[in-house]
Amino acid sequence: MTDPPLSAVDAAVRKAVEDTTMFYQVLIDLKAFDKKFIRPVISSQLGLTDRANCFLASYHKAALDLNSAIAWLPSSVWSA
Repeated sequence: MTDPPLSAVDAAVRKAVEDTTMFYQVLIDLKAFDKKFIRPVISSQLGLTDRANCFLASYHKAALDLNSAIAWLPSSVWSA
């Protein structure tokens, strides 16, 4: 027995799931890049100015937001 043709809604849902899975993988890759290349450079800096400390605080907040997104959006949730 053959599968029925996909409706426009089914095709849109399938495309959305594929895009979301790809987005989730990008988040994982960004986290790995941050851990391997960015954090070692930041942690080696000494004598930072107030402006640099403010930037680093913003950077760490963004990194924590990224970790939260990864924790809340596991790929199994988005898999069809």
